[in-house]
Amino acid sequence: MSKGKISDVLAKILVAQGKLYQAEIQMLVNASAKSGIPLGRILVTSQRLCELELESALTASKTVLNRQISIMRAAVILEHCFKTQLPFQLLWQRNDFNTSNSVVMLLIAAGLVDSSEVLTLAITNTPYRLISGKDLFDAGLITLGKWQEVLELVLQIKRRELSVRQALFECNEQSITGGMPVLTNLNTERERLGYLLLQAGLVDLIELLSALEHGLDQGELLGKILVHRNKITPAELAMVLQIQTGIHSKRISPAA
Repeated sequence: MSKGKISDVLAKILVAQGKLYQAEIQMLVNASAKSGIPLGRILVTSQRLCELELESALTASKTVLNRQISIMRAAVILEHCFKTQLPFQLLWQRNDFNTSNSVVMLLIAAGLVDSSEVLTLAITNTPYRLISGKDLFDAGLITLGKWQEVLELVLQIKRRELSVRQALFECNEQSITGGMPVLTNLNTERERLGYLLLQAGLVDLIELLSALEHGLDQGELLGKILVHRNKITPAELAMVLQIQTGIHSKRISPAA
């Protein structure tokens, strides 16, 4: 693996984690190229990271490059590393992280779910698989409103609109939903399809949230997941996609 690739992944993780701003990256990359000093070393000398944080961040980057973990999961675990001063290699192999998807990991990191409860759910599941927000909801460990709220935070982190650090702060604050789902938050960007399906009565909120959460971790499209799960038919998906396309066309049509 090349240093350039490690530097690219390192920058992406640190932006998602909240240690770097997107606007800083090019400046730091240029400084590294001009001086010949690795990006990680520049981050230490500029006091953005300490030595121990750099070591964990580099390990996280290599783990992502080896396709053992996603940037999202790496960013959440790295936040734990920075809080506890424990090495990334130790934390990312913990059972509660290995059995949790991105939504559940954020709930654990925010202290909203006990990791031992997640591990208990994982052990009792056959076959052994990742625990999702739906599993926690079905077990009565989180409310529907909290599940949706944290899923939306993960979606925002994926879009780089919010860092993991900001998301953890928001999770630890009083819920803005008051325990009630905020359906309008699904009506943005790629998730508009889900909102339209919900409004048409073709799926319920639990089915939609579960499919969105699965899509985040598996990188699959929402419509494809819902069809594969027999929640909607291909014809229903095509109909809603036509409606969605019409909405987009009206919004981008040039002014007369």
